[in-house]
Amino acid sequence: MIDARSSPGTTSRRRLASREISFARRREDVLNRLLALCAGVALLPACKAPPEALPPRPDSAPIAELSADCEGGEPNACVDLARRYLYGKSVDVDVDRAYKLLRDGCERGLVRGCVGLGFMMRDGIGMPADTERARRLFAWSCEQQAELSGCVGLASMYLEGVGVEADPARARALFKTACDGDNGGGCRGLGVLAYQGLGQEQDREQARTLFERACEHRDTAACHNIGVMHLDGSGTDDGEPDPDAAVSWFTRACEQGSPESCSQLAGLYLEGRGVTLDKQRGRELYAEACDYRFANACHNLGVVLYTGEAELDRPGARAAFDAACALGLPNSCQNLASILHEAPPEERDDERLLVALEHACDGGLFKSCELLGYLHANGERAAEKDQPRAHALYLRACDGGVESACIQVASDDLLGNSERPDLPRARATFERTCFTGHPAACIGLGHMQAQGLGGPPNIDRAGESYARACNAGNGYGCHYRAALLEDTHREGPADERRALEGELRQLRERACQLGASESCELLGKPAPAAEDAKQTPR
Repeated sequence: MIDARSSPGTTSRRRLASREISFARRREDVLNRLLALCAGVALLPACKAPPEALPPRPDSAPIAELSADCEGGEPNACVDLARRYLYGKSVDVDVDRAYKLLRDGCERGLVRGCVGLGFMMRDGIGMPADTERARRLFAWSCEQQAELSGCVGLASMYLEGVGVEADPARARALFKTACDGDNGGGCRGLGVLAYQGLGQEQDREQARTLFERACEHRDTAACHNIGVMHLDGSGTDDGEPDPDAAVSWFTRACEQGSPESCSQLAGLYLEGRGVTLDKQRGRELYAEACDYRFANACHNLGVVLYTGEAELDRPGARAAFDAACALGLPNSCQNLASILHEAPPEERDDERLLVALEHACDGGLFKSCELLGYLHANGERAAEKDQPRAHALYLRACDGGVESACIQVASDDLLGNSERPDLPRARATFERTCFTGHPAACIGLGHMQAQGLGGPPNIDRAGESYARACNAGNGYGCHYRAALLEDTHREGPADERRALEGELRQLRERACQLGASESCELLGKPAPAAEDAKQTPR
C-alpha cells in the first residue's frame, strides 16, 4: 500500500512509495476473526444415508476379525469393513478400499453392499458422482424388499431431483414403503416431509411421531431430530424449548453413534443448558464427534482447546482445526493458517500453511486471500514469488470487502506491479476505499489528487482527503494536511501565513501525538513511544 510514512518534503510534489501490508503487526487479531463455535441446530435431512447403509459409527468388531472374515469369503464382514475404511475408525481412511469392498459385496449379490455403493455414487464419495448408476442400484435394492434403505436412497433422489426429475409424490411413496417395512430411514424421510410441509400441510406433531418411530428402529438421525425439536420448542406440547428432554434425545443418539448429536450435546454441557455445567465433558464429546469426522465438532474442539475454555492445549487446537480443514470447513482452514503463520520457526509447516490459505480463500474467507497474496508478493513461507498471482489474490480479497487489500490493489495499479500501471483505476480504488472509512486509502488518494495522477490535479480535494484521514485518527493524514497548507500558502501574503501558523501547529501537534515522527521533528519534540502513540492501524 502507499507508505504513509514517506516524507512529504516542503514541495507540492509528494513522493509515493509502496509497502506491502505487515501482517505481523496484527498478532492481537490472530484467530479473532473466526474463533467462534460453529453454531446452529437443524434437522438432519431425509437424504442422509440410513444407518443400515452407511452408519456413522462402525460396528465394534475388531479390525483383525473383520479382515479375516472378509478374506475368508464372508461378504457381510467385507461390507462392515468398508464402513470402517469410509470413516477411518481403527484404520486410516481409504475410500478406494471401501469402494472395492462394497463393489465386491454387491457383485456377490449382497444387497447391503449395493446400497452402500449407491450412496457413494450418489454423493460422489471418492469418485465423480454417478447418479444414474446410483439410481439403478437403489431401484434394484428396493425391488428386492430385502434392503429397504435402497428405497430411502431412491426416495432422496426423487425428493431433491438428483439425477431424476424431482417428484415429491414419488419420494413420499418410496419413503412410505420403507417405513411400512419398519425401516427407520423411511420413517425419518416421512417425518422430514411433515416437518417441512413438503407436498402436504406442515404437521410438526406428525413429524415428531414419525421421528420417534424411526428412532425406535435405531435411526440415529431421527433421534437427533427429536432432540432438535425439543431444543427449539417445535416438538413440545406448549411450544416452549425443553433442554432437559433435548439432552435425553441427543444422549441416546450420541450413544448410538450420531456425531451430530454428540457435538450438539457437547455445546449443551459447555453452556450448562439442560445438564449440569461440565466443560471437560463438553470437550470430550467434541473430541468423540471429531473422531467420527464431523467437521463442526473438530472446529469447535479447536476453539475450546485454543481458548482454554475446558483446557488450554494449543497443539491440540491446531490438530483439531487441521482435521476440520481437511473435512472442508473454510473457517477452520483460516484458523489453522493463522496459527501456522504466527508459529515459531521450529513449529512451522509452510506447505500446510499455503494449502490452508488456499482452501480458506476458495471458501470465501477473503482475509486469507489477502495473506496468500502477501506471501506470493514477497516469496515468503514456501510461496513462489509471483506478482501477478499476488495481485489477483489482492483483487479477490478487495472484491470480497477487505479494504486493506483494496489499498494494495491500488498500489499495484499505481506502480505497475500488476500487468501495467493503471493510474485512473488506482485513483478510483483509493477513492472508493477512502469513502468506506479506511484512512490509509485517503492518504493515497490525497497523494494522487495533489500530483494529478490518474486524473486532473485538485489541491482542494487532496486537502479534504488528508483531512478525512486525520479526522479518522491517522497521524500522517494530519501531517500531510499541514504540509499541503504550508505549500499552497508559501507565496501568499505574510499576514495570511502568520494566521495559518496556529492551524499548522495544531495539525502537527495532533500528527505527532498520533505517531507521525516527521511532525514531531518539525515541532522539535521527541516522537512518542510506539505503545503511547494514538495512531490507528494503517
